[in-house]
Amino acid sequence: MIISPLKTNRIEWIDTIKGICIILVIIYHTCGLPIIGQFLFGGFMGTFFILSGYTTKKDIISSGIKKKIERLLIPYFFYGIISILFITSNQIIHGNWEYTIKYIGGLIYSRYSIVPLQSKNFTENSIILVNSPLWFLTTIFISYIYFYFYINIKKKITKLLFICISIILCVITNEATILLPWGIDISFICFLLLLYGYYYSKYRHKLHYPCYIKLCSIITIGYLYYIMVIYNGHINLSVRIYGNHGVLSIILFYCICIIETRIFILIIQPIHSIITKILAIIGKHSLRIMCIHIPLSYIESIILSTLNININQYLSAIILIIITLFFNYILIHIFKRVSIHKNILSRSVKYL
Repeated sequence: MIISPLKTNRIEWIDTIKGICIILVIIYHTCGLPIIGQFLFGGFMGTFFILSGYTTKKDIISSGIKKKIERLLIPYFFYGIISILFITSNQIIHGNWEYTIKYIGGLIYSRYSIVPLQSKNFTENSIILVNSPLWFLTTIFISYIYFYFYINIKKKITKLLFICISIILCVITNEATILLPWGIDISFICFLLLLYGYYYSKYRHKLHYPCYIKLCSIITIGYLYYIMVIYNGHINLSVRIYGNHGVLSIILFYCICIIETRIFILIIQPIHSIITKILAIIGKHSLRIMCIHIPLSYIESIILSTLNININQYLSAIILIIITLFFNYILIHIFKRVSIHKNILSRSVKYL
């Protein structure tokens, strides 16, 4: 048994969607699903930002940022350092610290590389963030800083100006010749996704439709989503690839994220089954799974290579999902035991 009961104060359908999206993250990093992947992965990372905005409460700037430091930066540096030490352990044993120092620099910079992937100067040596999904934690942290400043603004006209400046900065930073540290260049659009989720939670109770209207909505926006994804092209938010059409792709990407999230909500929210409950439990731990699945993929590849076993990428993805969920279960129990003791370590462990 690798699951534990959800706390009653969590919103199950949100955790279910997070569970689906984190499984998609693992699949994206292993086999990619070449036929349908373009549609599944179109706005799935944006969904994380929207759902985070949905569950975010208004708070004063200092308190809000302090909470996010604990919940995002503590696991970021913990899993980042562990990943570097594990992946470069063989070089360290032989006295070679070159890659360790390089990846520590990457952890501080918090981007997959400094050079954009679409640049002709990009090579394998450009990679500096060895546990690449960790970009999400620093980017959403920066986005939350904008959010707490925005939410504490009193005047509506000033809030509107704040949004306009964010849009302008999103367009300007998209032209940067390098990927900016801590996802600064993508944090503006991520802030706008957070904001959409926040306001959607405020006005969602007013949006009640009959079942046949919901079905028509799924079909209509599903077709719109299909057209947008096909036209927009490849998306990879982590390395600032919004699509193939410059500024227009930024707009399309934002719409794609909203539509994919809306489709998830329309389909998942009415369903209550054992499958959705399992997915909700996975989604509850999506942040930890985001942090650990890449190091575990290294372990998987080392074991398979040592045993001289060749398997296709789809089976590899399934095995990695199982390993990651099992390891997550182990970490839950380890951290629970540590948290029993009242000390600084126990207070930090609850965020890992």
